[in-house]
Order: sequence, then C-alpha cells, then structure tokens
Amino acid sequence: MVGSNSYFDVLKLIWINQSTFQAFNVYPDEDSEDEIDNTKELQIEEALKLYQAALKLHAQGPKYIQETFRAYKALFSSEVFRYPEALSEWSQDERYGTTVIYESDEEDDLTVDALTARGAGDSAPSTLPQIVYLSYKNHGQFMLDYIKHYVVIELAKAKNQGTPSPIPENYMHATALTALNYFAEALAKDESDSELWRKTARVANALGSHKVERFCLETVLDQDEEGVEGRHESLGLEEGFAGEDLKALLDTLSDDLSKLQPLNVGLGSRKLASFLQSFRDPYPFLPSSGPISEELSLSKSSSSPPKRYELTSAARTWAAFGKTILQSLLADQHGIIKIDAGSAVSILLPGGDGESDKGSIPEASLSDAEDDANTQIQKEANAMKEVGPLVTKELSSRPESPVAERFKLDEDCQPKEKPPIVGAEDPKSSGTGTSRSNSPRKRSSSSAGLEEPADGGRIRSKRIRARESNADAGSTGEGADASEAQQFSEFLENMESADKGLFDCAQSLMSRFSINALGSFEELTKARQSTETSVSDSNENERIPRGRQDIAVYDLRMLLESWENSKSVIALYSEGTDEITSSINGLSSTRNAGLTAFLEHSKAAGRKMSTKPALSNEEDLAKFSRRINKGWVHIKSAALGWVDSLLRGSSKGIAKGIIEAGGNSSYLQYDWPESLKETVVQMCVALDDDIFSRLQDESDELIERLLMVRLPSEKVHENELAMVDMAETIFELHLDIYASITNPSSEVDEGTRLTQRDRVCRWSGLVSDLMNILASISSKSHILLLRYQWAMVLFAGFTEGVSREHKLMLTASIKAELEAAGSPTIILQNNALMPEISVGAAERESSRLTTMDFFLGIFQADKGDPVKVIETLEIVLDRPKADQFQSDITDDVKSDKKSGREGVAQDSQQEEQSTPIEQMSHFLEKGSASLRLFLWQRLRSAYELIKYPTKVFSCYLRSIEIIMNELRSTTYMEGSAEQRQITLLKWLRSMEELVTKSLALALKEQTAFECIDQDHLITSMTAIAELARLIHGFTLFEDRVRVGQVKLGETPSRSPGNPLLLLTVRMRDMQIRTWTLMYLLLKEAMAQNTDLFPHPQEDLLELIRSIHHSTGLRAFCHASNKLFLQFAKQELYHFSVSDDWDTEMTQILYDLHGIKLSVDPWIIADHQCNPEAIDRDTAVQIVDFVLALVDRMPFRDLPKTELKSVIEKMQQAIGAPKESSASVYNQRIFKSFLDSSINPLDLYQSLKGLKELSSLTTTGLTAQFVGKGWYFLLGQMALSRFKSQKRVSQTPTDDLEIARHFFTLDLEWGMERWESWLRLAQTFDTMLEEKVSWSADALNTDRAEINALQRKIIHCYTMAVSMAVRFADESVETQLKMTEMYIDFGTRLYSSSRSPFDNLAFELHGYPRHFSGPEGMYLKEAHTELSDFKAWQLAAVLYLRALEDKPGGWYIHYMLGKCYWKMYNHRDNFGKKGEQLVPLSSVMNSIVASIRFVPIRTRQEPILEPHYKLVSVVHKCFQRGEFSLERAIAFLQKTPYAQRISPPPDNEMWEQYILSILKCLRTADKVNWHHRMISRVAHIIYDNAPDNPAATIAARNEFMQQIFTKTMVIQVWKPENERPGRHFVYTSYYVKFFASLLLKVNDKQNLEALAKRVRKRGADFFDYNSVWTFICQAYLKVIRRTGGIPGSHEETIFKSINHETFELHAARLETWCHLPNTTHPILDVLREVNELKKLNSNLMRPTMGIDDLAADAYAKLYELVVPGLVEQMQGEHQREVMSLGNLLSTDGSSEVHPIVPSTSETGPVRHRTKGVGRREVIKRAENTVTKPPPPPILPTQAPRVVPRPLISAAVVDLTSTPEGEKLEELQDSADDESELSDLGDEMEDDADEEQVKPVLFPGLVSSSNTVAAGE
Repeated sequence: MVGSNSYFDVLKLIWINQSTFQAFNVYPDEDSEDEIDNTKELQIEEALKLYQAALKLHAQGPKYIQETFRAYKALFSSEVFRYPEALSEWSQDERYGTTVIYESDEEDDLTVDALTARGAGDSAPSTLPQIVYLSYKNHGQFMLDYIKHYVVIELAKAKNQGTPSPIPENYMHATALTALNYFAEALAKDESDSELWRKTARVANALGSHKVERFCLETVLDQDEEGVEGRHESLGLEEGFAGEDLKALLDTLSDDLSKLQPLNVGLGSRKLASFLQSFRDPYPFLPSSGPISEELSLSKSSSSPPKRYELTSAARTWAAFGKTILQSLLADQHGIIKIDAGSAVSILLPGGDGESDKGSIPEASLSDAEDDANTQIQKEANAMKEVGPLVTKELSSRPESPVAERFKLDEDCQPKEKPPIVGAEDPKSSGTGTSRSNSPRKRSSSSAGLEEPADGGRIRSKRIRARESNADAGSTGEGADASEAQQFSEFLENMESADKGLFDCAQSLMSRFSINALGSFEELTKARQSTETSVSDSNENERIPRGRQDIAVYDLRMLLESWENSKSVIALYSEGTDEITSSINGLSSTRNAGLTAFLEHSKAAGRKMSTKPALSNEEDLAKFSRRINKGWVHIKSAALGWVDSLLRGSSKGIAKGIIEAGGNSSYLQYDWPESLKETVVQMCVALDDDIFSRLQDESDELIERLLMVRLPSEKVHENELAMVDMAETIFELHLDIYASITNPSSEVDEGTRLTQRDRVCRWSGLVSDLMNILASISSKSHILLLRYQWAMVLFAGFTEGVSREHKLMLTASIKAELEAAGSPTIILQNNALMPEISVGAAERESSRLTTMDFFLGIFQADKGDPVKVIETLEIVLDRPKADQFQSDITDDVKSDKKSGREGVAQDSQQEEQSTPIEQMSHFLEKGSASLRLFLWQRLRSAYELIKYPTKVFSCYLRSIEIIMNELRSTTYMEGSAEQRQITLLKWLRSMEELVTKSLALALKEQTAFECIDQDHLITSMTAIAELARLIHGFTLFEDRVRVGQVKLGETPSRSPGNPLLLLTVRMRDMQIRTWTLMYLLLKEAMAQNTDLFPHPQEDLLELIRSIHHSTGLRAFCHASNKLFLQFAKQELYHFSVSDDWDTEMTQILYDLHGIKLSVDPWIIADHQCNPEAIDRDTAVQIVDFVLALVDRMPFRDLPKTELKSVIEKMQQAIGAPKESSASVYNQRIFKSFLDSSINPLDLYQSLKGLKELSSLTTTGLTAQFVGKGWYFLLGQMALSRFKSQKRVSQTPTDDLEIARHFFTLDLEWGMERWESWLRLAQTFDTMLEEKVSWSADALNTDRAEINALQRKIIHCYTMAVSMAVRFADESVETQLKMTEMYIDFGTRLYSSSRSPFDNLAFELHGYPRHFSGPEGMYLKEAHTELSDFKAWQLAAVLYLRALEDKPGGWYIHYMLGKCYWKMYNHRDNFGKKGEQLVPLSSVMNSIVASIRFVPIRTRQEPILEPHYKLVSVVHKCFQRGEFSLERAIAFLQKTPYAQRISPPPDNEMWEQYILSILKCLRTADKVNWHHRMISRVAHIIYDNAPDNPAATIAARNEFMQQIFTKTMVIQVWKPENERPGRHFVYTSYYVKFFASLLLKVNDKQNLEALAKRVRKRGADFFDYNSVWTFICQAYLKVIRRTGGIPGSHEETIFKSINHETFELHAARLETWCHLPNTTHPILDVLREVNELKKLNSNLMRPTMGIDDLAADAYAKLYELVVPGLVEQMQGEHQREVMSLGNLLSTDGSSEVHPIVPSTSETGPVRHRTKGVGRREVIKRAENTVTKPPPPPILPTQAPRVVPRPLISAAVVDLTSTPEGEKLEELQDSADDESELSDLGDEMEDDADEEQVKPVLFPGLVSSSNTVAAGE
C-alpha cells in the first residue's frame, strides 16, 4: 500500500488545475504602502540565477549528480516558491482553504472574490510562472535521470553479482513518485505541454496507477474542443504516441465500452509506425507496471482481507488524539470516506510509543483522499537513509496535507454561541498542525510557520533585513565581548535613570493626594528582582510576591518568560465566547444581551480560579494508544474508549462514599484545555446514542444485581460507581451545552435546541435512577448526589413554567443539604455552568434569583428610556450616591418617627423600599467583575444616548477601577499561575479598549471632567497608576530581553505578524495611552487643588519631559499613532516659554516631523520615529517659536543651521495667503506707487518722515503673520541666500523673485514696516545689479526695464526712509540698519545720475497728467524732473546722515567726496548771490577723510579708490590752476603712496611726479583690477601733446601693457568697489580712445584685430553701436590712407562713362581680377573693405563709409587697369581680322553685315546717354574680390557651329562705327524714358536680376557671347 494516498493526491492535483478557485480569505494588499518594494522582482531574478545554475549542472551528466541535488534544493528554497501565485491551485486550497468551483459551474456563479484570487498572480512578473513551471519540470526529469544513472545500475549490479542490493525495494518507487509530484506541479502551471502529459502518464504506468495514466493520455488527445472521438486529421507525434498508449491501456483494463468509441489516432502507416516504435517509450528503463496496480484493480477488491486504517495524531495530547478519531468518525458518518465493517485502526503518536501488532493483515488507508501524504513520504524517506541522503531530504521537504484540515466538523455537531476567530490557533496544538491565516498581506516564510534557509538563496529584502537588524542589535551570544557588555550596561543605566525620573516626578505629584499606588522605581525594581531570584524555587507559591499589586507584575513576567504563540489569541484578539470581552465589547447590540450577561456572569460571580493542575498525562495516552494498536479495534470502539478514559475513573475515591473524596476521573482531577473540552463535547454529541445505550445497559445490570441480592449491606462496586460518575458527568456536560445554546443571545435554531433538550431529559432520567439507588444504599450525602441535586436545580432554571419561588425553594434545599454535609466546596473546573458547588454558590444563586426582577427591568428588550436606566443603575453602581440615598431614607424615617406622624407599618414599608438596593449592592459586591463591568457599560450607553460625555467618561474610569481592583482581589490571587496569566491577558485586552476610549473622550470633549469630583479623581488616578506600574513591568522585561539578560522560552519569529511582536506593539500603545490619561487626571486634580501646586505649568512640563524621555529612549514614544507626541505638542502651546520648554518642544517637533529647531543639534535625540510632513496647523502654531529662535542668532548664521530648511517646510505647509478686500486695495495702491515717476518733493518729504501711502488696515491670520514678521523673514532668507552665493557668471534670480514676492506680500498687508521697504529696495537693487553686472545687453536693449527698476528702487528707499524716521526705535541695531539704508539710498541716487544710467530714471517722459485750465483740459507733467545736481545734493545729505552713526566709514566719505566733486564742477553750484554751494575744501576734506579711515589690509588687496581719487582731483585742479604746486603737493602727501616720492621743484616736473605716484598705485594693484590708473597715465602722456606721434605711441603702449594684449584681447576687470554697470562704460571708453590712438599711428593691423574682437564681444560694451561705428570709421580711414584712395573718386571716374561701355569694361576688369596671377594694392583694399562689410553684418549702415570706400577704391582700380585692358583687346582684334583664315573663309555672297536702321527711314532719334549708377559700381566692386560660382553642368549636346570672323569683327567694332554710335544713341533714348532716380535704379537692377532684359539685336548678343566664350 506504499504511497497509495499519494497517487490519489497527484490525480486530484492534476485534475484540479483545470478548476477555478474562489478565495474568501485572500485579498489584494492594496492599502499597505509600507510593504511596497521591489523585493519580488529581486527574488525572481535570484531564483532565475539558481535555476540556470541547476540546469547547467543537470546538463553535465551523472558526474555532477550530487551538485545538481544541492542546486535544485537551493532553487526550491527560494522565496518565489512560497508565493500564492507560485503554488498550484490544489496547494492553495490546502493552505488557504480556497473553495473549489468546478468547470461545470456557470461563469455567472463566479464571485468577485474568485476573480480576485484568480487574478492575484497576474500582477507578478511574467517570468515567475515560467520559472516555476520549468523548475518543476526539470526537477522531475532529474529525478528520473537519477533513477536511470544510479538506481537502475545499482540494482542490475547487485542482481548480476548475486549480492543484496544496497537500495531498498521501494526506493525506485519513491523516487518515481517524487518525479510524478513535480510533473504534476509543472502541469498545474502549463497544461498545454503534451510531451509532459505523456511523460507523466509513463511514470504513472511505472507506479501502477492506471487511473492517472489514462487521465494524462486522454488530456494529450483532448487539447481542443473536439475531444478524442473528434480527431480525424493527422496528428503530431505526441498525439500519435498517446493514442497508441491509450489503446494499449484500454486493452489492459478490458474497457470494452471505451474501445467502442471512435479513436482515430495513431502513427499512420505501418511502416512509419514500426520505425517510430523505438521512440515511443520516453523512459524505457522504468518498469511497465508497479505494485500498486494490483491494489487499484477493481476486480480484486471484493476478495480483499480486512484492513487496518492508520491514523496519525497531530500532537501528543489527549485533545489532538481525540480530534483525530473524531474527524475520521465524522467523515465516515457523513459519507466522505468509507470504513469497512470489521476493519481496525491504529493511531500513531508523534515521537513513537505507538506499538502496533498487525501480523499478516495488510494495511489500508482510510481513503485515497484521506491518508496523510506527509506521513507516507516520511516513511519512504526513512527507507532511503543509507543510500540517498539528498533524495531523503528532497522527499521530506514536500508540503503537508493533514487530514485534520480537510474534514471539518459540521456546525450542527457543535453548537456555539459565536463563531470562533478566524486564524485562532489551538492553545495546545497550535505549534503542530497547519494553521490557516486570515491575513491578506504578503506571507513570509516565518509567518507561514516555515523555517528560513540558513545560507542559501535569497533570504529577505533589504527592508526586512533592516527591520531585523534592530532586533539583532539587542541580542547577545555567549561570545559577546567586553565592549558589547559595556554598551548593554550603559543602555540599562540610561533606561533606569529615565524611569527613575519618571516615577519620581509622577509619584511626587500624586503623593500630594496621598496616592502611593505608583510607588517609586526602586520599589518596582526590588519587586522585579525578587521575582527573578525566586524563579529557581521549586514551589510556585513561594515565588509569588507578597504585595498584591505586584502579583500581576509577577504574572506578566512569568507569562512572557514562558511565552507561547497560542496565548496571542487571547492577548490580541480575545475569544468570541470570552465572558470579559463579551461584556466590554458591546453585548448590548443583540436583543437580549443584557439578560444574557446577567444570567451568565451572575452564575459565575463567585467562581474561583481553578487550583487543579492542567492535563498532561502523556503516559496514560501512550498506554491507551498501544492498547488500540495491539488489538483489533474499530474506529467507533476507539472513540468510546477515548471517552471512557477521560470520563470514567477508577472510583477508588468515590467508593468511600464520603464528601472529601473527589474521584480520580480526568474530569474531576485536571483542568482541561479548551481544545479538549471542545473535543469531548463533540464526541459526546456524535456518540450520544452509543454511550447512552452502553450506560443504560450497565445501569440495568446494576439495578438487576441490587434487586436480586436485596441485602442491606450490599454496596455498589467501584466500577459501578465509576459508571455512575461517568453518567453524571455526561449529564452535566449536556446541561452545560444546553445552557449555552438557550441563552438570549444564542442564534442556534430551535430544532437543535429541542434535540439537545431531549438529550438532557434522557440523561437526567438515567442519572435519576442511578442516584435513587445510590441514595438508598448510603445514608450520607454522597458527592454524586450533591452534584446531581445542584444540576437539577440549575436544570429547573431552564425549564419553562417554573416559578421563581420554586427555584428559590430548590436553592434553599440544596443549601441546607450542603450545610448538613459540612459546607463542602466541590470544584467542577471543566463545567462553565456549575464550576463550583458550595454554600456560597447557593447564596449567590439565591441572590441572583432575588434580584432577577430588578435586572429584568433593566435589561428589557425595548430599552427606549435611557433616563430610567440611569435613575435605576446609578444608585446601585455609584456607592456614594447609594449611601446618600439610603441615608436620606433613614433620616426621613427617623424624622417621621420623631414627629409621630408615621407608624410601624410605615417603618416596615421604608425598610422594604430600601431592601432591593441593599440586596443588589450586596449581590454586585459578591458578584463577578464582569457583571459590574457590563452594568457600567449599560449605564454608559444610556449616557451616550442623552449625549452626556462627562458621565460617559466617568463610566469608563469606573470600569478601569473595577478591573484593577479585580487584579488585586482574593479571587485572582487564589488562582493557579496559568489561570492567572490567562485572566491577566484577558483583562489587559479589555483594559486596552477602555483606556483607548476614555482617553479619546477626554481629549475630544472639553467638558469631560465637569462631573469628576476629587474622590473620583483619586480613585481613578490610583487605578491608572497601578495600570502604569503593571505595564512598565513589561517594558523592563523588554529591556532585559533586548540586552540578552533574559531568554524567552519560545524564540519569537522576526516577521511583522509574529504574535509576540504584535503584543509588544499593543503594550507600547497602551503604555503611551495610560501615561497620557494619567497626565490628564493630574492636570484636572491640579486645577481643583490650586493651593497644592504653586507652579502647575512647571510640574506638568516636567511630567511631559519625563514621559517623553523614558519612552523616547526605548524608541516607542511615537506609539499609538503618535498620540502622546501630538498631545504634548498641543499642551506645550499653552505653556509659557522657558529654556526647558524650548528643549522639549524641539524634541517633540523632531519626533513628529523630523525638523530640527534647536541651535544646538546635540540636544536632540533620535527616537527612531517615522516623521511625517508638517501640517498647516502645526506650522501656524510654531511660527512664534521659530521666530524667537531666529531672533536669538545672528541672521548670517541662519543658513548654516537646520532652521533654514524647517522654515521652508513650514511655508510649504502654510501655503499662499488668502486675499481680502483690504489687501487687494493695498496691492493696487502699492503697485501704482512703484510704477509712478520720481517726484523730488517725495524725496525731500521722506527725509522728514512725511511721505506715506494711503492704505487700509488688514486683519486675519495673514495679518498676524505680517505683524510677527514671518513673510519678512522668508523674504530676507531668500535675499540672503542669493547674496551668499559666490557668483562668477550670471545666475538665475529665482531667489530674488521669491524675496520680492514675500516683501511685497508683507507690505500689502502692512505698509508701515520700514525694514520691509528697505529689504524690498535692496532686492530690486540686487536684481538691477545682476542685470548690468555680467552683460551690457540689458543696458543696450532693455533701457525701459532698467529705468523702471531704478524707479522702484528709489521709491522703496523713499518709503523706507520715511517710515524709519517715523517708526524706527533708537536701538543700536536699528541705527546700524538705518545707516545701511542711507548708504544704499545715496549710492543708488548717485549711480542713477551717472553713466550708464544717465538720469534716465528721473525723466518724466511718458508720465503726463491731465489738467484743467481756462482753455480746457491739457496735458502737462505733474512735477518737475529731478536734475543730476539735485540728485547729488540729496545723496550727499543721505551720506551725511550715515556719518552720524558711522563716522569712520571710509566708503561714506569717499562717496560724499565724489558727490561734492560733481557738484563743485556743475554749473548749478552757485547760490543766488553767486557763492559756491560746495566749495573745493569740502571735496578735499571728504576725500582725505576717506583715505584716513580706509582699512589697511594685510592678506587682501588694498583699497586704492580713495587714493586714486585724490591723485585725480588734485591733478585736475592743478592743471586748471586751482591749486598751487605747494598746495597740490600737500594734498598728495595725504596718501602713503606719494610720501615715498620726492616732490617736484617746479611745475615742469609735475607730470613726472604724478606719473610716479600712479606707478606706485599700479604697483600696489597686484591683481591688476584698477584699470582707471592705466587710462589716467595714458591721458597724461597724450593730452599734453596730442599731435606728437611719440606721445601717441607712448599712450598706446600704456594700454597695450595690460588692457589690450597683442591679439587685442580686452582685459578690463571690475574692481571690488566699482558700481555695477560702470565696468562696461569704461570698457567702451577705453576702446574708443585706443582706436583713436591706433588711427593716429596708422596701426592697421591692431585696428583690424581690435575690430574683429569688438564685433565678437558685443555684450562687453556699453552703447555698443556707437563703439562699433567709431571703430569701423577709424579702420576705414586707415585703409583709405594706406591704399591712397582719394575721396569722392567715384564721381570723378564714372561721371562721363556711359552704361554700355562700363558694363563691357567692368566685365573685362572682373575677368582680369579673377585671374590667378593678378595682384594689385587696390584689390587688397577692396578685399579688406569687403571683409569689413561682412564683419559688420549691417550693424552700421554701409553708407556711413564702407560703400564710399568700396566705390572709390573700385573707381581707382578702374582708372588704373581698364585702359590697359582696352589696348590689349584692340590688338588682339586686329590680329584676328588680318588672319589668313579669315580672309579665305567665305565669298562675298555669304557676308553678314550689321543691320543699321536708316535715318531716312526712321528719322533722327534723340535720347540721353545712360550713366553708371552707384549701386552698380558697388556691386561690381564686390564681384572683383568675390569668386564667381562655378558654371552649372549642362547636359552633353552637339556643339553649335557659328561663323566667327565677320560677326566677331562686327561686334568688336560696333561701338567705334557710326552705326554703333547710332545704335547706342537709340538705346540711350530708350533708357531716357525709364531712368528715374537712384531708387528707380535699384528697382531696375532688382528687375534685371529676376529676368533677362530683351535686346534690340538678339543675334548680335549671341554672337558676342560666342566670341567672349572663344576668347
């Protein structure tokens, strides 16, 4: 039977791949953004590499078989084979529980989920299916090759040698089965591979599975819709081979019916078939049949012997053992499988001990669909250990398919209140079976329960590895070195220090209310250390801490140390049937949820924690398993035996007949796990009839025996008492089931309830008979009698028609029985309905029945009046109000008694009214915490309906108090360790929800604390403090785990879905919420007790810092979706600013948004938070904080800090401001002001602070930002960012535009900010500087834009000065800014008045204004224009103001001196009385002062501007006679550069003296930036003797030493203090002056080079057109001068020449000029002129000299060359006429004479002779130096023969004959009519170019052309 189940699995796998699946539990992962990465692509690429490596080794043959095994193992260990889309549909069904939709179903039946599941793999790369398909196919082929090259050879070798084979007999079978499995997986991916189908059929044939073989062969023939019988055409080889194999198979199977169907397939002709027969078998080395073929044969099945079915338990537990039996049993009952009568089962336990005595009886599987494939493969692998270890590993790695997952119990067999949580694992067997995951996320190997490969393949993505590195950082191994130990020690010290600060801070605040629940950190550390030192103790009770509040801490620690993933179901999700979760999570949503809660919780109100040990009796289980395996036991008998083993004890204790005995059945002795309880209940329901029949028979035998004996001393035997105990136990279990399905919230159908009720009634009757016999024998109360009586009392409660009085009577009766028996306590820990039988339980039941009416009134289904519920419940639940209510009643009674107005009847009436409240309070005090929680929840719901959030919040706090009190209760402490741990997890799960909702309400509602008094606050703070202490114990444990001091019992997986990691996240979230809630409670307590807290803000700030520091060091301050960080941020906004406040706010903002606001980055710690983008609200809130930080630092340091990027992010979050009507109005006023002209009156008013603009007051958030200076800061940052750049070329002005935008925005919302006006002016000024500093294009082309920008600058400075005078403070910093403003404003006025701006910004052109006068409306300028003198005067005033605060500024004195010098030399420098407004002394004093204050630089270039200015001014004044020699020398001695030079003795030596000083200045200018000194030297040399060639040459040489190189490269650099734009002015001036010098010395070569250089660098010269024109004219003059070309020579030469003669001679001249040997100086002149014209490119009009020189030069050339050409032409003509050939060529009859019109016929014709036009001369001049284009290549044709002699002679002499003169006169007369002006000539020339003008004698023209061609 080996592998029989595997064949059927393969068959189903192959067949199921054509079906469609509908996945209900797999959803696409669309919302998980953090999981999106390229991991899949990388893993597919890695798998492809592994596949190629394996394929390469496979192709190398048997030598590399071991390496190939390893390669394929590494390949299939890759992550890609774990993807859902890489699995076959059958594997997906087994793993994910997918529902199969067969092909016969309609397409409309497919759900969206099915389509989603089916398309899940579509998103995978296209290579994934190919890799999977080829990997499975080639691996299967490799397994067959392994059989061929190893197995077959070894078997043959052993057979030939006669020795035993080292290979087991079934080894080939197992290997072939593995290959079959791989082929099946490959076909699941590609079912179109016909060859693979046929190979699969051959392997199935070798294994003996004819069913699989036939299916595969039919699939080959059924590739299209026609089917097998529809094939009539010729098929391929694979189809032909398959057809032959199918025919042979049908013959083997004797399937005559199938053979009757037409099978038109085959190999064609016989000859071809015989030839192909040798290729038919793909695997000839495989056998043709196998051992399984006999077993699969249907013909022999009827005579098969009895079978033994082999089962395997999933775990070594009673629950797993029973579940295995139950599943098989139910499968047989439902017809899923068939277990033959008389067959037996053997059940194997994991780990052995399952001995089996099978004898010769053959084994059989439960079914081909049921037998465990993994077990069978493991058996096959064990048989191959000695031969093929690699194959063994391969076989053992196949996926599991346990029976437990295939057959599920029907819901009717196990009634439940609620469906279980999807994905919840069995607490005892979760680690053994295959669990299904309900997570739609991508599954990793760890979350799927699979082990990761240690080293092979692709392990994890970078993201996952980075996540795991954090966990790896905290784990230490045995070989950890001293440095790691030191790091861990420091880590713990830091954590403990932070925790100590937190506990001390919080406890110090709560101690003022006498609250010590939190305690100190030292106390918590001592409690933890005490538990650590007591772990090794053997007695568990001795290890429990003495303090009640530390028991929960201890339990939590022990729970974590022995962590099992099965506990995560309780901690993370809670079970649906859990009583705590039911009460907390809203049972009120169902119709009778309240009544259900009351009934369930009241019955379990006094339930104690079970002290019974957990069931773990593996020895008895092994014995029971061996007993079954050794015998011949049917499946049903095995099930009954399993029930007996658990429910029937040995009765040694029961036989004593006394109460103290508890029996020894498993039901009484042990605490069953939930899985075992579930299995027992299911087994009892499934075998109810069989069990009842057996116990009925035993009961009858007992009764019959006792009746026959009839002896009073006769007793019940031990086995009979065990039977009675078992019957009572089953009765109790059925009663428990019935109670669970009949509660008001149960949704079980009525039929199931009636069936279960019948079972209870039937078992009650049977037990009743047994108890009567037991009572008749024993006089004492037997334990079984008490159990029965208690059960009947409870059963009466479920019976309809039984009154409450009768129930109370029954309860009183059982209470009396218990008291008579000595008040025993019977614990039935495995029964939820009756867990305890005692006097206390009876009293609680009586109390429950008594208060039933009250609670029924509360839990009515209609519940329409929440006010009534509040009035009822609040008195009962709120003890202070209940006590007050009771005291009021008592006071009223006493007063009534005292007054005598009430009698005894009224007193009793009042007592009766107070009795229900007392009873209910007493009931709740003794009842369970769950019931109290539910009542508080009911009260909370009522408050929610009336929208009273304050009381809702109070109810939440009361619920928390109840849970924390429960954890300190005696009930909790008396429970076992395991029960306490489970209960603690449940309470923590419930507490999490309560804390979350209460905190959300407290944060949302401002009135949450209105009704919370001080007593309530104290109790709530106590509970929250205890909770914080408990959760902090988990944090301390996590610290120890992180550093490796604590080892977990179960090593957690590192995947994100690991339960322990999820629990850690939950606990961290809960800790954050708990501390936040504690903060709110303390804050409210401080507000109610202000006398106890003199500095509440400081205390609260310290608490926030402590919480943040403690949680931040552990990197979970961002837990709970950054709740604490957001809350702390909002709290700090309301605190006053301090140093501690700044530090904490900075850290919070860094954790939230990743922004560093601290000036000192070291104070910010990295808490490993995931920052999020800053939002608008946060940005608005921290504006003040950021501005305060900016004010604390120098602004120049701001770009170096993180504040710069933070401010930019804040502005992005704030966004653009919204406009208002006031801002729109202000914007219009602002724009019109900037675009207006410059009014001198505004400038003078600004100096007094009188200039202002009419604007409206703005309000709103933007106005607040403006008032705080936010937009000003943004603009200043952008401006400084641009200025801080090191610019070496023109750069984009985006930053300046940004600065302009923010400054403008700042002014539009408030125009009184003088500093904003100043920075806006500086922004515009920088824009202007950028435009004119790097290129002169803007100065030459965009003067309008330049002028407008200057006006904006001056307007902004005007408003800045005016507003500063009015509003600026007197601080030193402000005065320095104003000084800067005065300097910049004065410089701008002076610059605008000087070149290159030239006062154009002050012009009023384009700014007229309408005026009304006596004559009507007229246009006129609104004000006078600002003159240059006024501009200099205003600039001087500004400089003088700047000197008031900065008297030592050399630049101010320097610019003031320049202003005074310009004013001194101006014509307006005279007052009304003729006095000088600016004397020369003022000029000199300012210049000398600038020299005095100029700084002396040692490492930088010296400042030479003041020194040069002094030399220049003194020299000019001396030249003009304003200074004497002595005074001039005295002034020059002020500069240190003149002090080392001897002064001149007389005026004659003055120039040498000045030149010596300038030479010293040039020597000091080491970088040669100061070009003006060179120009000054040249002018001094040249100006004194402008007509002296030597002076001219000397001046030229001065320029060529530095400014102009030999190649005429212009080297003029901008000095440091030179105004923008002046550089191009000086460059243009130098070029003009230098060109004039070259003109004087006739330096044509340098002038030509200069012209070419200037033409290429047009952007380097101001007023470039004038510069270029000047150079061109100078160059033309030099050319004319060197060529000797007289002026107006064109008119002299061509004035008397007619047009025809000119054309003839011009053509000859042009031909002569183009001869290669032709040279002439005039031709060189023409070439130079032509080159200059090309270089000019119409920049200068050619008529301005170029055309004149060209025409004159051509005339000169015509004059010199043409006469010689004419003489030469005439000589050639004479020789041609007198030639002998010409004389003898023709006779007289053939002569051709020119036709000349007769004057007698036509009369005299008078016309004017046409002259030569200027345009034609210039054109001919250009043609002389321009090579004509080559003639076009015409098609080859026969030459035309033209008679030469007479025609040529006629043409040549035409003009010299009278007829020719007449002809010329005729043509001239025709020309007279069309000759107009020069414009007409130009038009005519243009027309000549377009079309050929017709001539008078076409023949003559053709002949002349022929002659010219011949010449």
